[in-house]
Amino acid sequence: MWKQNRSVSTYVIGAIDICLWDINGKITGQPIHRLLGTCKQSVPAYSSTAFHETKEEYAEEALHFKELGWRAHKIHPHGDPKYDIEISAAVRAAVGEDMELMLDSMWAYRYDEAMRVGRAIEELGFYWYEDPLVEEDIYNYVKLHQKLDIPIMSTEYAPGRLYGMTSWITQYATDILRGDVAVTGGITPLIRLAHLAEGFNMQCEIHHGGNSLNNVANLHVTMAVPNCEFYEVFPCTGANRYGLVEDIEVDSAGLVHAPTKPGLGFEIDWGLVQHEKTATIE
Repeated sequence: MWKQNRSVSTYVIGAIDICLWDINGKITGQPIHRLLGTCKQSVPAYSSTAFHETKEEYAEEALHFKELGWRAHKIHPHGDPKYDIEISAAVRAAVGEDMELMLDSMWAYRYDEAMRVGRAIEELGFYWYEDPLVEEDIYNYVKLHQKLDIPIMSTEYAPGRLYGMTSWITQYATDILRGDVAVTGGITPLIRLAHLAEGFNMQCEIHHGGNSLNNVANLHVTMAVPNCEFYEVFPCTGANRYGLVEDIEVDSAGLVHAPTKPGLGFEIDWGLVQHEKTATIE
């Protein structure tokens, strides 16, 4: 299917790939992460914001999750460099120094804007700087990487997906690789992406999968690689949680845990599927 990726979405390719891994796990009676090679049983979750109108709302949300025991929090700001710095400063002031903060600017800036924001969040002690520039702009990513100390994370939608990553690594355009089972095209290319990053002693942080079942597949990969540190909960309001009888839960220590049942290990809510069905294609 990958050979048809110009006309077949990676979301479709990924869905088939995940299904095949689920079948393999159920045949062997093992969770998928065991088939991949389990290397950990839990990881910290980070709360990942939706859009808020004011910096005060961003700060209030971050403080809420800190009080729940979560260890890290990521901001999706406005795309206005000046106000994004104000949002970042307000959140840091609210949570103090003992919570990891990340900024995901969602490809919003020009190079000069990305530099200003990057330097500001360096001073604020942010953990990573995600997607400040569009992913076609590898030239300016290289310049940005040369001038900032904060780790840069990009490649979420990089052209070529797994097969487009080598230029980002060899040109020193990013510090952390990025992918998920939907965008990257399934568990198979995502595990390869993580191993590629590991070969260069790089992190590969897994992006939210867009729905609950994809997030379960992401979680299996997370538990099978040593170089993915976090699990993303986006949006942290829980708006993307649907379609499963029971969903992934974050415990009181801010951790998510490896699935224990065969295959994906989570049951689809077929009653919801039938209730929302509009037609059957034969």
